[in-house]
Amino acid sequence: MLDEPNLNEFQKRETEASIRRTIASLWGSDEIRRAKPTPTQEAAGGIAIIESVLWDAFPAFCRKLDDVVENKLKKKLPPDVVPVKFASWIGGDRDGNPNVTPLVTREVVMTLRLRAAKLLYDDMQELYDEIAISKSFSPEMLALSDMIVGSKDHIEKYRRVLGHLILRMHATIKFCEDSLDLIKQGKPFDYAKIVSPSSQSDFYDDNNPQPI
Repeated sequence: MLDEPNLNEFQKRETEASIRRTIASLWGSDEIRRAKPTPTQEAAGGIAIIESVLWDAFPAFCRKLDDVVENKLKKKLPPDVVPVKFASWIGGDRDGNPNVTPLVTREVVMTLRLRAAKLLYDDMQELYDEIAISKSFSPEMLALSDMIVGSKDHIEKYRRVLGHLILRMHATIKFCEDSLDLIKQGKPFDYAKIVSPSSQSDFYDDNNPQPI
């Protein structure tokens, strides 16, 4: 922050003011929780860690690991490699905790799914804006893009596929929001009916995007 060599005087003052505000906030915060957090509040805390740290740090770690492996072993990591797996008990500790019911677990899981969909949606939108390739596609990309119907992207195949995924991610966000509303109201919903398309081809129809 302050050790950045290109900061001008205004930026330094703004950074110092931001640091002072953060310290004042921490100094005035209670060191002890006065009430036990609900599972939903715990999930919000977990989401904050993912958004502020892991969402950017973990891909950076994977890129660095890939670079080291290629440099030392002369091989690249497989595209589907999973060097680290994350798991959470938040909303699922029903081993004697009376406050964690099946309904609470469903709400927490749906909340996490909603936030993940929003993060992916934002990244896909950014990638869509960056990629405008219109030639030299692999056979696999051509085959995948040909499966998608109703797309406005005809020449730029990457955008054709990404655009479809963006629509499906938007449908996922809408599904999660609607589901959370029903859960909070205590109303039942038919999960299978909502997410199951009438046919396999519906998965690739931009006019009827299915949740992921």
